[in-house]
Amino acid sequence: MPLSALRLPPRAIGWVVATAIGTAFAFPIFFFPPSGDGVLQVLSISGVFIGTSILQWYVLRLYGTHRITWRALPAFIGVSVAAVLGLMVATTLLGNNDAFLVVWFAYLGAVLGAAIGALRWFLSLRGLHVTPWWILLDTGAWAIAFALGRIAPEATGIVSGWKAGPVLGGLASPEQAYDLFFPVIGATSGAVVGSIEWLAFRKQRLCSFPSWMASNVAGWAAGWMVARLGVGPALGLRGGLVAGAIAGAITGLALTSGFRSAATQAEDLVKSDSKHPHIPTNGA
Repeated sequence: MPLSALRLPPRAIGWVVATAIGTAFAFPIFFFPPSGDGVLQVLSISGVFIGTSILQWYVLRLYGTHRITWRALPAFIGVSVAAVLGLMVATTLLGNNDAFLVVWFAYLGAVLGAAIGALRWFLSLRGLHVTPWWILLDTGAWAIAFALGRIAPEATGIVSGWKAGPVLGGLASPEQAYDLFFPVIGATSGAVVGSIEWLAFRKQRLCSFPSWMASNVAGWAAGWMVARLGVGPALGLRGGLVAGAIAGAITGLALTSGFRSAATQAEDLVKSDSKHPHIPTNGA
């Protein structure tokens, strides 16, 4: 096998980098829901929300549609501010219970999806005829995925509260059951997001649907598990980088063949244009 075959296409490398950075962006605030006395915490969460909104606006303004202008920026920021205020209201009304944690996971999923979606599209999908509205699609997909990911471990009976559920019975200690919580979230999130993302680029035929789904489920389950066991319970910046890099590498490998094919087609098109240049005539 020639060495050139082992080289990852730039789009695949960009995919891994985008996934790692995007995940690391959201993870530092992942396990720290806002509280009434955490003013600095609330400000940091507000900054993350506003930052992701500005990132979305910037990419859409450059590559999306002419309707996204400077005038649209206050609307993007306003949505993020409204999201933070909504989170504060949810904290007050629901308290720190299971219902609030589902809301909290949905919010953090939206932040993660906004960051990953914008970076992945900019570094990997731009130029492949994938709509830039992918960014907003990814935001919603991750919000739904994380909400379901928070529900799934208890719904499947793997855990009950933070203890082993009926499926495990007495086979796992509370600590081991808590560890299993993470790959279940990852696998659930990967399945939901993979299904929704596939709708956005299925026409590009970057990979088969079974390969895409398997890589998303395995990648995010492995990423969450390794980050949990290898980094620690906080899953902050380092945990986000680890989880994102693993998930990005596994899902990126599934897209490698499609990225190579797209690069080859682009090169062939350039060669064809150079051999047969368009010569304008008086009637052209």
